[in-house]
Amino acid sequence: MIRPSAAARPLLIGGMHRSGTSLTASLVASAGIDLGPELLGANASNPAGHFEDLGIQDFHTRCLLAHGVSGEGYTASAVGRVPAALEPLADDLLAERLERGAPWGWKEPRTTLFLDFWQERLPEARHLIVFRQPWEVADSLFRRGDEAFIRDPAFAFDVWTHYNRLFLDFVRRHRSLCAVFEISQVVHNPRGVFRAVQSRLGVPLGLPAQRYRPDLLRRDSGAARAAIVRAVAPEAWHTYLELRALAGLDTRLPDGPSPDGTPGPEAVLAWAQAARAAVTTRRLVAEKRAKRWRKAVAAVHGLPATLWTALRAVLGGPPAPAPADAAPDLLPFPGSVPAPAARRAA
Repeated sequence: MIRPSAAARPLLIGGMHRSGTSLTASLVASAGIDLGPELLGANASNPAGHFEDLGIQDFHTRCLLAHGVSGEGYTASAVGRVPAALEPLADDLLAERLERGAPWGWKEPRTTLFLDFWQERLPEARHLIVFRQPWEVADSLFRRGDEAFIRDPAFAFDVWTHYNRLFLDFVRRHRSLCAVFEISQVVHNPRGVFRAVQSRLGVPLGLPAQRYRPDLLRRDSGAARAAIVRAVAPEAWHTYLELRALAGLDTRLPDGPSPDGTPGPEAVLAWAQAARAAVTTRRLVAEKRAKRWRKAVAAVHGLPATLWTALRAVLGGPPAPAPADAAPDLLPFPGSVPAPAARRAA
């Protein structure tokens, strides 16, 4: 067991996939916390970077695969204990991070599945837990197009519920070690959240940078989709209410199902299909725009700057480096926080 000093106690950032943990981790990094020697880089669904410790991710993936669970951690069932053969690897990972000497921690969503394991090894760890409305998470997963949710869209609610029930259980057993916030609180009042984390958890956390754009945050007022969750996944709905209570939220929730009918499983399937179709449409538009630009560049290479500016206005500006993809939401503002030693995601 490794017992860090109070000054070196780690801050573990937890949350279900697509819940805003990358955004939160980018803020934590800007506030002076070392999130690991090598971080997962950007990809189409997270173009500003994941701020995810690759060593910890690899360890969790090995544990999951050893138990026959997908490496992504998409499961609605308990995962067995960490295999004894992998325990020395965990100790090596912790020793390496402690030796770096800076206030430290990590963000890795699969940590949720191994909370008790890490608690045994890091009893001084503190936990910043972030949750997001289940309908927003499901929509993000549908848009990203993971095979598990294409086959069974309702599985997204099961996974969301499993992750967040694990958090609720852990928080109730270790209340003094945890701070729980909805991602909306992190977005709208990051400095207030960080002051609360510093005060409650005793983590040497500075104030986060304030460099965000509202258009990078995809939010859903949620009346129709919240109604689907309430009808099709009531456990997810009640779990969400419990999390809101822990976070001290009293904002109004979307209304329930409309009087003309309660949504059923077919509504989830239609939702998932519409989300994927919208992504496909955006991708096709982006590809068409990129093709138009390639033709323009080839035709007017060497054009004077003034005419080039006019052409940009006509064509709508140069295309983005990557097409609009499944879930570019809840991301840090590009360039707001560097991701040191980041490796580009596959």
